Amino acid sequence: MQAQVLSITSRVRKTLLGSSDDIGWLQHTPGMAPVEDGTVRFLELLEKIRNGEHNLPNSFVYLLIPGLFSNHAPLYFAGTKRFFSKMGLACHIAKIHSEASVEHNAWELKQYIDELYWGSGKLVMLLGHSKGGVDAAAALSIYSSDLKNKVAGLALVQSPYAGTPIASDILREGQIADKETRRIMELLICKIIKGDIRAMEDLTYDKRREFISKHQLPKEIPLISFHSEASIAPGVLATMTHIAHAELPWLPLPKLREQGL
Repeated sequence: MQAQVLSITSRVRKTLLGSSDDIGWLQHTPGMAPVEDGTVRFLELLEKIRNGEHNLPNSFVYLLIPGLFSNHAPLYFAGTKRFFSKMGLACHIAKIHSEASVEHNAWELKQYIDELYWGSGKLVMLLGHSKGGVDAAAALSIYSSDLKNKVAGLALVQSPYAGTPIASDILREGQIADKETRRIMELLICKIIKGDIRAMEDLTYDKRREFISKHQLPKEIPLISFHSEASIAPGVLATMTHIAHAELPWLPLPKLREQGL
């Protein structure tokens, strides 16, 4: 009975803690490339683009790499491609299976990049959204010797390069209903969507640690990563917290450390 209680307590604790200890791990790991905050410069460029100005050269071919579940959104990236085309830039959307594993898509993207480079004679600029950015970074990491002279740069948009708590918290072993949750995700991704469960597994913190330790990004290729934010008023947060404690007064919520993403 005591062992069962300890086991349940451990599973509850692991469920409640979630990914709180993993968030921001890449920034705190020795030996990783330093990060430069380019927010000010980015906002300057963004304002110019909104005013119809841009400095994107037409000497590149631009390849857009879509994210998870994008195969089920027919207009995904359509507006972005149209925007590039209006500026007179050659732009393509990578037709990859978004629910495939990261390493599978890395191989597919290598073929895309080779084809665009040899077909146009231009360097390829990569723009990856969400998992698409992780796939693109994996292609450069695994096939760096073949691609480093064919790629102009990589832009990551909302990409969980170091992992995401969504994937980790859904697939974490040892938490409450872990087996049931995994079966549901396998049914959804493998049976209904006809994808690969590794597409989500590859975005967990554990898998990203393993991958990044083996495959470093080539230093020769410029890289930028950015994200968007949604502001929530302090009063709204206070109200949400009050409701949570009113509905679950018994729940021992863990105190999470504030860490940067």
